[in-house]
Amino acid sequence: MTTAHTQQQTIASQDRVLVGTLKFCQGRAIMIVTITTFNLAQPTTLHEITRTFQVTAPKYQGVAGLLSKNYWMSEDGRRVGGIYVWETRADADRLYTAEWKKFVEGKYGTAPQIEYHHS
Repeated sequence: MTTAHTQQQTIASQDRVLVGTLKFCQGRAIMIVTITTFNLAQPTTLHEITRTFQVTAPKYQGVAGLLSKNYWMSEDGRRVGGIYVWETRADADRLYTAEWKKFVEGKYGTAPQIEYHHS
């Protein structure tokens, strides 16, 4: 039988500090990772998409349960998105509302694909 427990965890690196309550099972943290993907109608450049990312980044500061968020762009510039690490699936679901989908579709011109993964 496997039991899970929670622990207050602080993880520090050179330029980031991550503080959150993580769930552990058999000594491993249990988190949810979501990957959002936007298939762009026209390819973009890293310079162009970085400006969009900088405009949207403040929206994610202080979101309950969001441990980290990274933006990404495919090498050919045809796909962009985010990689989110969440404390729980419920935390992730609270972000991905119809209002959020409308907001990001307005920024990227296409609806997001959202994948959920255990970590």
